[in-house]
Amino acid sequence: FIGSMVFGTSCKKYLDINANPNSATSESATPALLLPAALTATASNLNGFNSYGAQLVGYMANAGGYGGFGSSISYNFSAADFSGRWSTTYDILEDYQTILTKKEGDAAASYYNAVARIMKAHSFQLLVDAYNDVPYTEALKGGENLTPAYTDAKVIYKDLADQLDKAITTIKTGNSTAGTTPLSTADVMFGGDMTKWIQFANTLKLRI
Repeated sequence: FIGSMVFGTSCKKYLDINANPNSATSESATPALLLPAALTATASNLNGFNSYGAQLVGYMANAGGYGGFGSSISYNFSAADFSGRWSTTYDILEDYQTILTKKEGDAAASYYNAVARIMKAHSFQLLVDAYNDVPYTEALKGGENLTPAYTDAKVIYKDLADQLDKAITTIKTGNSTAGTTPLSTADVMFGGDMTKWIQFANTLKLRI
């Protein structure tokens, strides 16, 4: 009886440990869940960029020795420098890109689409400011392209301005369209105030 129970049971059903049913996937994550996490992570990441800039130009000084802040003194930078600005920023960009991919062309999700596009431009601007040429045009495609080519910084800057214009237009379209889903508590930055998002987008354009 015990033997028949063991051999008559599907091993795949009970012994398959390669898939974690409790692990969230990009397919199950909604923009309402992705956006607040991405915005919060961006704020934390921005603090790292601020420290990087202050150390690099000498605004902050090392009081504990004579070697300075290592790579900020020698200019021998790597992707791991300054708490992993490179990898952390691209990780956050994946969240914004997922929102864009999920809601591209969805009129009801205009605000989510626009905010993700604005924050994507913000993150890429930080990367270009810090590293110059970075993967952009071919980036954020997941397994489709694991070795994206680097894009010229000047090309990226121009496209970021274009993307911000597109986001502003999307917000204005959402404002005049019935049924647009409000951001509500998913927007931990401006509390769903789309006028402030337009102002922020214009500020980014000015800085770029």
